[in-house]
Order: sequence, then C-alpha cells, then structure tokens
Amino acid sequence: MNEGKRSISLIATVALLLGFPVPALASWQSWEPEFAAMIENTCLDCHDDLEQKGYFRLDNLAPMHADPSTAKIWLYVYDRVNKGEMPPKKRQFSDAERNRFTEFLGEQLKAFDAAQERSVGRVVSRRLSSNEYENAVRDLLHLPGLTAAQYTPADVEYHGLDNVADEQELAYSQIALYLEAAEASLQAAVALRPKPDVEPIRYAPRELGAHRKAYRNAHTLVNDELVLIKEPMKSQGPWGLFTAPEEPGYYKIRFRARTGRMAYSAFAEAEHAGDDVPEILPGDKNQTVALGVTLGRFFDSFNVTPESDTYESTVWLHGNERLRIHCADLPLRSARFASGKNPDIWDAFVIEWAEIEGPLIEQWPPKGHQALFGDLPMKEWSEESGCLPPRSIALGTGDVREVSKPTGELYYIHSKNPSRDSKRLLRSFMERAYRRPVRNSEVAVMQERVLEGLDRNLCFQDAMLIAYKAILCSPDFLFIAEEPGELSGGELAARLALYLWRSLPDERLSNLGRSGSLTKTDVLRAEALRMLDDPKADRFIDDFANQWLGLDDIYSTTPDKRLYPEYEEDSFLVESMVRETRRFVREMIRSDLPIANIVDSDFAFLNEHLARHYGVAGVEGGELRKVKLPSGSPRGGILTQASILKISSDGFTTSPVKRGVWVLERILGTPPPPPPPDAGSIEPDTRGAVTIRQQLEKHRRNESCANCHQGIDPPGFALESFDVMGGFRTQYRSLEGGEKETLLRGPLGYQIRTALSVDSSGEIAGRQFSDIYEFKRILEEEERQIARNILNRLLVHATGAVATFSDREVIEALLDANEADGYGMRSLILSILETPMFLRK
Repeated sequence: MNEGKRSISLIATVALLLGFPVPALASWQSWEPEFAAMIENTCLDCHDDLEQKGYFRLDNLAPMHADPSTAKIWLYVYDRVNKGEMPPKKRQFSDAERNRFTEFLGEQLKAFDAAQERSVGRVVSRRLSSNEYENAVRDLLHLPGLTAAQYTPADVEYHGLDNVADEQELAYSQIALYLEAAEASLQAAVALRPKPDVEPIRYAPRELGAHRKAYRNAHTLVNDELVLIKEPMKSQGPWGLFTAPEEPGYYKIRFRARTGRMAYSAFAEAEHAGDDVPEILPGDKNQTVALGVTLGRFFDSFNVTPESDTYESTVWLHGNERLRIHCADLPLRSARFASGKNPDIWDAFVIEWAEIEGPLIEQWPPKGHQALFGDLPMKEWSEESGCLPPRSIALGTGDVREVSKPTGELYYIHSKNPSRDSKRLLRSFMERAYRRPVRNSEVAVMQERVLEGLDRNLCFQDAMLIAYKAILCSPDFLFIAEEPGELSGGELAARLALYLWRSLPDERLSNLGRSGSLTKTDVLRAEALRMLDDPKADRFIDDFANQWLGLDDIYSTTPDKRLYPEYEEDSFLVESMVRETRRFVREMIRSDLPIANIVDSDFAFLNEHLARHYGVAGVEGGELRKVKLPSGSPRGGILTQASILKISSDGFTTSPVKRGVWVLERILGTPPPPPPPDAGSIEPDTRGAVTIRQQLEKHRRNESCANCHQGIDPPGFALESFDVMGGFRTQYRSLEGGEKETLLRGPLGYQIRTALSVDSSGEIAGRQFSDIYEFKRILEEEERQIARNILNRLLVHATGAVATFSDREVIEALLDANEADGYGMRSLILSILETPMFLRK
C-alpha cells in the first residue's frame, strides 16, 4: 500500500477510534467491497491526495446518494473505464474486471437517476434563456423586432448550450437586470401618442449621408445623381444613407439605381452640374447591393442592373436607426488594380433617389398596446383628468432607446371602472405570460399593486405598468416550473413551444394543452409538424445552429489587413457566410436530409460573392440560392463552410488545436478534457519561418500534452488548407519572409507574401489521410456518433437537461429507429417527442 492509501486508512482508523464519523467524502469505500478494492488498488496511485494526474482526484469523491453533484464525475469515470482509457496500461483491467466495474457503477448511476426523477424530476426548475425570454416578450407584446436579450443576465453555457438548468444561477443583481428588461420592453409597447405620419419621405442624392467629404475620392454628384465608385473610407462600414424616424416598426425602403461606369480622374470632392460634367457611362454588368443597418443586421440584397430600376424591401427598424447600403462589387478602399495603375474607367453604382415609408400601421393603437390596455380609450390629459401627468416613455425597440419629450398634448388611458378593468386585463396577460390558467389569488396579488398606484393618484396606465413589470420578473414567467412525473397537457404545450419556437404557445396549442388532447401521441406529433412548418420555427433553427456551431462568434475576429488585404472591410462576405450555414441547417431540417450531409454534400447555399470566394462559377446576384457543387469541390457539408473556418481561427493564423477541438466537440460530441493550467500556448509565427505543425510537434513532446493532442490535432490538420476566412490555400502567408506575390481577384490585385507549404495530412484512430477529402471519408463513417451528438443537443434544447446515464438506452433506441433513413435531421427532432425524457419532468 502506498503512502497515499496509508494516509486514507490511517485517517479513517483514527476517526473511528475517537468516535468521529468518517467524512462522507470518502464513503465510496462503503460500496460493494470488490468495487471499492478496485478503486483503491488501481486508481489511487494516480488520483489521491498526493498525486492527482489530470487534476483529477478520487480518494475523497463522495457517492452520488451522499452528494448529487458528484454524479457527473462518476459518469466520467464510467466512460473512461468503459472505453479502456483508464486505468493505464501498467494497471489495465482485464475484460472481466472492466465488466464488473462498469456493471456495478452503471447500476449506481441508474439508481441515482431514478431517485432524482422521483424527488425533483429529471430536470430541475430552469429559467428562460435570454433568447427564449426575448421571443416570449416579443410574442406577448406583439413586437416582432424587439431586442430585450441584451438587458437580461448572461447565459451560462455548457458545451455551447445556454439553457442547461443545472448550470443556471440567479442572484439579486440578475433580478435587477430583469427589471430593466421588463421596463424597456413594456415602454416599447405603450403607444400614448397620436398615430404617426406614414407619408413617404424621399431623399435626393445630395441629402443622403453617402454624400460626405469623409468619403472623398469614392463618390461624386453628377447632375444630382450620386455616383459611388469605391467602398467608403471606413473599416467594416457600408455607405450611410439616412436616419429613419424615431417610431419603431416595419418600414418600406425604396431606392432607384443602376450600375454604370465612370472615369476615375473625374472624381473630386466638388459637385458636378450643368453642361461641363463628366459622363456616366452605361454599366456593362449587374452589381450586388445589400441593405442593412449594422454588422449582423443586413436586411436584403439586390441584383442591380445597368437599366434604371426601383428596388424595395420591407424591414423592421428600431427607431432612429441609420440605413446603410453595401456595394459588394465595388473595389475595396485598399485595393489596387492588377496592372499596377488605375485604369481610366471604373465600375460605379448610381443612386437617383432613396425613400422611406412608415411605420406601416395595421391598427392604432398597435397590438402590443392593446395587449396591455385592451380597448380602453386614450384621452388627452389635463389638470382636470384626476391623475398625475403620465410618465415619459422611451421610444424604440433596439439597443438604444430615447425618452420621448412631449412637445404638445399628453395622453392617458381612461378607465371608468379601474378595479374591474385591471382585474380583467391582468388575468388575460398573466395567463399568456405564465403559460397556464391563473388563480384568483394570484390576480389579486398583482391587482393590489395597481390599486396602490391608483391610490397615489397615478394614471391608470402607469399603475398597470407596475403590475406588468412585476409579472415579467415573476418566477412564474421566468422559470419553467413542472411537477415530477408525467407532464400535464398545459406543461406539454409550454415545453413544445419552447422547443420548436423558443417562445410561448399560441392560442391553438394552449387550447389543446388545456383540453388534455395534447397528451395523445398523434395530436402531439401533428402539432409538432404544424409548428415546424410555421415561420416561427426559424427561431429554433437559427438558435440551434448558433449554439451548436458557435455562429455568434463570427464577428469576434477580423482578418489582419497586412496578411489578408483582400478581406478588409468585406462585411458582406461575413454576413453571407453566416446566412449560408443557417440556410444549410434549415434545408437539412425542412427536407429531413441524412446526417452525413453535415460532413459532405453535393450542394451549398451561395450568392455571387460567396461563390467567388469558394471558386464556384455561374452564380450571380446577392441572394443565396441552392447550388450544385462542381465535382472535386471541398465545400460540401458544414465542416468546410467559411463561417465555421472563420470562427475556429483568429485574425492572424489558423489553429489546428482550436479547429480540432471544434470538430471533436461540435461535430462528434466528444470534447477533449480542458488543458492543464501549465499547458502553455502557441503564438503564431507571422514571419513564415515555421509552420503551426512544426510548433505543435515541439509542444507534443511534453508527455502531459501528447495524449490529448493525439486526438485533437488531426482534424485541425485536415482543415489547414483553409485560411482564417475559409479561403482555400496551398501556402501560408507571412509579414516578413517568403516570396512577394500579387493576389488577383478579378481586375484587382493585392500584395502578399507567401511562405511555407500547407500540409493537411494526418492520422486519426490509426487511419491515415492526406487531405480534407480523405478526412471527410473517414469522418462520414462516424455518422452514428454525429447523430448521437445531434440528439443529445436537441434533448437539451427540448428539456433543459443534459442526457443522464439512464437516458442513453433511449437515445440508442432512437438511433436504431432512424438508422435506415440515414438519421434525417427532421426525424431526429420529432423522435424526441415520444420519449420519457420529453413527456416527463
């Protein structure tokens, strides 16, 4: 027995002799004697109080019934032993020993799961994620463009998932954030003002923001037509047009434009008018123009032709937002023509006028206002109104809200019977917000807040807003509270809505839940199919894609403009990358495509800009469309999409480690353990002297690093043929060494330095691959594991709980049932509905 074991035994013996109980943290020794002996004789040499390899300790690990928080650790022990990864070779279990060890520990894990489900349920009470909160408030207040997530507490992520109940916490400071979120959301819905003027506002070219001296040598006015010839002189910024009115809502944006050509020598800061003006030559090709507000909020794109035409888009604006256009086919500010000299004639984009109309109003007051105050009349306030002046309201639905400064009349909600009206309105709002019928006592508690406000002489709407704010901060709204056991019809309705819409049930789903019909398998499945075909299912699809693949990190890095000058300011390309991936996931779900498409497919969703980036010919315009990929293209599937390759890189270089971890965690669902604190890091060599592979080979000489990197690095090496923006490459770039080269992009040229050759070969699980094509073939053979990963992630989305040990048998049965059809994505989503994990708390 080594010193570590002696210390444990000695402490236990002394404690017993003195009459003290042995600490619960060591009580795994009270388990089945053979199991305890196997741990003591095989595991403690490396995982006791003296030595903790991998920063993992077993000697003081409590059994699950004594400390439920240890269940995850015991499950980790089970998996490592079951896979033969532990114990190490010098103390390797025989097959019989491994079977006895895992059989006993498996029984303990199942017993723990059963006890947990009986007492608290499979999932503890969880709160809405920021995304779910925002969608719920949007639907409650009929504000489809409302942004409320930025006010809420940050979600704690577990393997990229933001609604895992066990990881959530709620502190007093977070309640304050929900108060702020509720206040901002309610103010956005209140419409105590006259109906806005919706006459179109037309802007002449000289009135547009794009006509500014800051954009010198990139635009000019010719006979009151605005001619744009280059990207604006602002990093990652499209051309500014005009600022929208302060009222939030849907707006129609129109502009009349055409493509053209013009002599660059004619460009100057001065305007051109009269007879002596430069000629705007007819355009000889179409151009892609995107309409948006900020990065990540591009609304629409247009294929503008040489013939003058009017282009239109209906978009949601938060109020006081700056409209911008991105001329994706004009040369970047930093570009040089390949000839080394500026040609006399440049492509140009010509704007004849721009116009905004809105907000587009179906009814006034709008639906959100009526959800709060029903059909109660709005009246002009005066000293004789019998209440204090109405409080000021901040207009807008976005990140920036401005308090409306009254310039004329004040308005208030008039109620002849405040007690009756408040009770009626509160009950209706609470039942929608709480996702269930409410008791009279619950309504009375909230109504008391209203009556107290009225006693203080507040106007009816200001008194009601106190209660509404409390409702949106109530545990009944913020938390999913279910009773252990089978879910009721109402609980099923709420769970299904949060799963497939990330929001509240609609009236049909709520009615089916209240009647109990939703507990029938055929009704539940029919509703799920209806919901997946509804536009609101895009919330689920985009949210799932964002969390699964990490798409929210797309703007966290910007390519270094010295190493990658061709990408500077190309925000439309980045936007196209994200949209491609979301459209691809949407297609997999809508068409129930086999899971193997994640690794490789014969199609992609491309526009002209993205197709040019991928080297795919024959795609025109800015709209994404499904394109059959040419033979030999490496772009099929998600793995080699530009968005994925960008988020798994930084602005200077690619990292096989980062990309390898991404593949293991996001695609295979087998994340490696976190690196030890002393693992160190690898700094990119921008001089081009050594490759990242050579740096990693040196790093792997450290024994503590070698084991993990053996599994991490190969997937990353396979993706080394793609740069930080997903462009295909055969050589690295450098800032100092290497050969100077002119990189051609159509007529444009960029000066770069090429360095060492890229090596994308590797070995994984004893199998060699030479490039991304061969790696994909190997990865395709793991389709069951990929489907298992997707099912596990869907299960968290649906229930808020990570799969337990006992869930594994059900998951394997689902995989068996879907194997023949290649594990279709839509089928996997629906298959969860009939499982005990979904139907029970």
